[in-house]
Amino acid sequence: MQRIFLFIDGSPAAHRAAEWVIRQAKEWRSRIYVLSVVDTAAVAAAARRTRRPRPKIRGEWEEIGWRNLYEIEDDAFEAEVKVSLIMEEGLPLPRISELAKSYEADLVVVGYNPKMDLDKLAARCPCSLAVIK
Repeated sequence: MQRIFLFIDGSPAAHRAAEWVIRQAKEWRSRIYVLSVVDTAAVAAAARRTRRPRPKIRGEWEEIGWRNLYEIEDDAFEAEVKVSLIMEEGLPLPRISELAKSYEADLVVVGYNPKMDLDKLAARCPCSLAVIK
């Protein structure tokens, strides 16, 4: 496994997935590509629900995403694991599969999220998929 693609959403399961990926990447001498996606559909729904401007919500969520990415980057550097950070905007499932394909990932890892359609993600993934609870 040369390239491990990790999707994070800030959930506890995503943090456990990050810890697992860093351990595996160190053992396998792999590079980690860590993806955070600002979910445009969720931003729109939050804007409607809260009556706040979409750009403000999007900016806040992007900032949170970067904080999560930098935390994982620090942990990876400490473990002497190569890491690349990716921030995207859009719908998470298509972005995960599209980017995993473009980066030629050997493995995609996600933290378990009951709202995520794992069957759809598995069908779209260009490689093996690991789900960490």
